[in-house]
Amino acid sequence: MTGYLTTLKHHLTPQGSLCTLSIPNKEVSFLFQRIIEQWFSGDYGLDWYNEFLDYLLTGNIERFSQELKQLMELTVSVHDTGRSPEAFYHGLMVGLTASLHASPVYEIKSNRESGSGRYDYAIISREAQKLSIIMEFKQVKEPEGRTLSDSEMTELLKKTAETALAEISEKSYCTEIKQRGLTRVLKIGLAFSGKKFCLVHVLSGVSDKDSV
Repeated sequence: MTGYLTTLKHHLTPQGSLCTLSIPNKEVSFLFQRIIEQWFSGDYGLDWYNEFLDYLLTGNIERFSQELKQLMELTVSVHDTGRSPEAFYHGLMVGLTASLHASPVYEIKSNRESGSGRYDYAIISREAQKLSIIMEFKQVKEPEGRTLSDSEMTELLKKTAETALAEISEKSYCTEIKQRGLTRVLKIGLAFSGKKFCLVHVLSGVSDKDSV
């Protein structure tokens, strides 16, 4: 699930880092093109994107989830998730946080070993006062032979997201963050089925369960 974006070059401008990125996957490239077109049309734009990213980085997950839901509804087709929906959501999150890849404040890591497993995605702060973020993604397992009602799907998404969130502590994915002396951590479990998703989170210091 790596290889969605490659930084070819970057340099600093008065507005921040300017990066040249490569997207090796054609399907993901088309998806990002649609998303970017939405950003700069209608009510979207660079100001919207910066605010959207700020919701995540400051732990305002309610607003971040609302904006992500709207973005998904406007730009993503159920066919985009393809045969590897977990890889799709992983790549989507990489793309949506692409501006952080050359940031002097954050370090982006994907599918890295920490604790007793591999976390899906992390945004690790280089400044102790800012949040570090660990994300775990899980696809819902729907029962065979029947279609779930909206309420059943909502409940299943929530339970699956809670399982993803619990895995972060159970497998001590915050070990690497704690080793750096960072204590402010936002843990996010994201469950999905096609375009539908659910985010649950915990905002806290690194717990004893995440210790080395």
